[in-house]
Amino acid sequence: MKRFPIASLLFALQACQEKNEFTNQGNKLTITSDTAIKLIQTASGTILPYKEVMIRDSRFQVVMLGNDTIFVSTKDSNFTTPEDYRIGIRFGDLPKQLKNNIKKEPGFSYWINLSGWKLGFCNGNSCTDYIPLDSSAVDFIFKRY
Repeated sequence: MKRFPIASLLFALQACQEKNEFTNQGNKLTITSDTAIKLIQTASGTILPYKEVMIRDSRFQVVMLGNDTIFVSTKDSNFTTPEDYRIGIRFGDLPKQLKNNIKKEPGFSYWINLSGWKLGFCNGNSCTDYIPLDSSAVDFIFKRY
């Protein structure tokens, strides 16, 4: 993935108000953007513009590079991973095998890899100030492509 300076991205973006709805295999997909440019952290030291997308009553933030999706994230408690995890599940309630495979990405989050989706934990000001406690909850769920 090429990294672009944030200023270049901001100048290159043309903000417009639009709402597009698509249907694919019976799933309604709504993409909305407005005049405000919204940014999301996608990795340690990387912040990119995103669009909001609704899929099956869950809100996602989607980052595109050209026609390619490179990052998808949600904080919506309606979304459940294929393994049946969702926002708010406690670190202490996860199986030991998952807890033992937690990764630290300084300044971004602690995360646990599932089959494609990752459970993200934000602890402290930098999100990686300390390893999740048993009482720490999943803050977001994401995928990188």
